[in-house]
Amino acid sequence: MAVKVHPPPGPREGSGPGKGNGCCCRCCGGNPGPVPTAKIEAAGGKFVKLDDGRVVEYFVYGSEKPDAKVLVQNNGSMGTAWAFSQFERANSKLRELNIKGISLTRPGVAYSSLNFGSNLLYWAQHDVNAVLAAEGVDKFMVEGISQGSGEAMAIAFAHPARIEKMHLIVPMLPMELSKEVAPHAIRPPTGDKVEVTAKQLQSCSGCCTHCMYSCGCCCLRCCAGPSMVQDKYSEANYPGMAAIQFKDMMRNNVHNGSSFIWAMSDEYATANWGFDVRELAEKIKGKDSVLITFAVNDQMSHPDWARYLVGLFDASYQAGDGLKLDPVVKDGHNFWQWRWASGLMAEQFCKLEAPKQQTMDGDKAQLEGNTNTYWGIPVPEGFSLDLPKAASS
Repeated sequence: MAVKVHPPPGPREGSGPGKGNGCCCRCCGGNPGPVPTAKIEAAGGKFVKLDDGRVVEYFVYGSEKPDAKVLVQNNGSMGTAWAFSQFERANSKLRELNIKGISLTRPGVAYSSLNFGSNLLYWAQHDVNAVLAAEGVDKFMVEGISQGSGEAMAIAFAHPARIEKMHLIVPMLPMELSKEVAPHAIRPPTGDKVEVTAKQLQSCSGCCTHCMYSCGCCCLRCCAGPSMVQDKYSEANYPGMAAIQFKDMMRNNVHNGSSFIWAMSDEYATANWGFDVRELAEKIKGKDSVLITFAVNDQMSHPDWARYLVGLFDASYQAGDGLKLDPVVKDGHNFWQWRWASGLMAEQFCKLEAPKQQTMDGDKAQLEGNTNTYWGIPVPEGFSLDLPKAASS
């Protein structure tokens, strides 16, 4: 059964680019004023202005050669495009592979304008296309991690003829599809209820939500530090990575106030993306075209979302857990984020030579100490791609 796709509702009267959600107070989502584009450039970024007055922040990094392949990267929640330009290990690998990286800051985050009532497909059709045009990009690869996996799929859906490869890392499913194919993977408090919608964020109760998050973000900027985003394994193997991640997280609310809640609204990030993922599999699929990387001990993106996508796209895949590393990574979500930022995943994907499934299965059959020799990471015993038949709780 096809998922019902909801069109973007758009801004209500009195709200929109340069107006906020119509409240009189910026902390409650009111008018943030013009985007200070000079600050984007000062951070090493670029921007495009759209016909509706919105500004889209983006960063370019990696190879500067004219014949470089292009990789569009999409980060997880609470991040901006700036971080990609700062992960030198990953950038070094991209330069070695002659890959030009491009990353967009999602609407409402850092210095990208809010896009009231939009959805992922609209963003991919308009914001992403404007950046691709500005950079003169035709064919490109796309990848995304966590929340960014949905953005990567939206980009592939909007521009299928231009996609050379797609990589989904600890991926998500929209909640409406998950209810149908993996209902057990939906954890509270999401369940059958929406967490926040764009419409709610343009009402009085939404203003209160903005105010609450604004206060929280102010406290975060004043009191928190890099230790809140680092784990022992990442810091031991990439000193300074947590500091980059923390600085990037602090960029979330530099202009729009508590804007990351817009970026996490149902229409954009969680419930309905504006397209049915199953229709995307009719446009792009196969082990040479799609690579899916996930963790069996992921505490944020349920591994059965990834298992479903592996089958849907007939994709190459890699599963790991990080539990046998020293020190242990208890949440595989963070484990893959570290490998991504370190450039350790780029070669397999960016060479346009995705590991054939039989190659990866062959490695799995030759495990020594439960470690996959091709990737050098643990694979859990008894690993299976079969979705469990658990009932919805």
